[in-house]
Amino acid sequence: MLLILLVTGMYAKGMKWKELKSLNAYQSKAYHLQEGVDYLEVREYIWETPNEVDKNNYTVVMSAYKTSLKSFEPKKVKRFKSLAPNFNKEANIRKIGNCLMSGCIFRCTNGFMIDTEKKIWRMNEISDVIKYLGNIDTPAELKLVLWLNQEAHDKDKYRKTDNGYTVISEYENDINNFGECGYFVYRLNISKKGKITEKKLLKKIASKYGCITAD
Repeated sequence: MLLILLVTGMYAKGMKWKELKSLNAYQSKAYHLQEGVDYLEVREYIWETPNEVDKNNYTVVMSAYKTSLKSFEPKKVKRFKSLAPNFNKEANIRKIGNCLMSGCIFRCTNGFMIDTEKKIWRMNEISDVIKYLGNIDTPAELKLVLWLNQEAHDKDKYRKTDNGYTVISEYENDINNFGECGYFVYRLNISKKGKITEKKLLKKIASKYGCITAD
């Protein structure tokens, strides 16, 4: 009986849910970069006119490094910061459009990396960014996977599993966003390689207000 209680207690402790922070709350040391990577950065570009993207107008949403950016040669840093993004239509990396009565705002993400040979790489695929983290083994890396897949929300909580992570995501979609309005709770399973292997709706409360939908 005592053994059963001990095993049950250990199991319950192992199943404890933990909260995920917002992506910008994690510092560089919260990521484990793959061998051969010196600096990794994810940028979000924001613009109002679809065909008029300012390559210099972006926000760095995450950065992780073994060598800080300011430690590289000034010419290398200047080139790295000014490198134009790639918004190929086939790219699957976080693309969002929000349209209100006042107009539209478009957001798109690219990843940029400097390797240990000082070569610069640009990425517009989720898998290309994630592979430089190796196995997903920290909360920060898990949050980045969710964010890149447009699955990150304020109330995300997680627990480790034998195959990776399980995430419970709760959020409310309001009238300012595309899609269906309401309150949603999803369960997602994420593998150690950073792939979402399952997404299941657990709860849905419809909103009495309609959402803006894309044409």
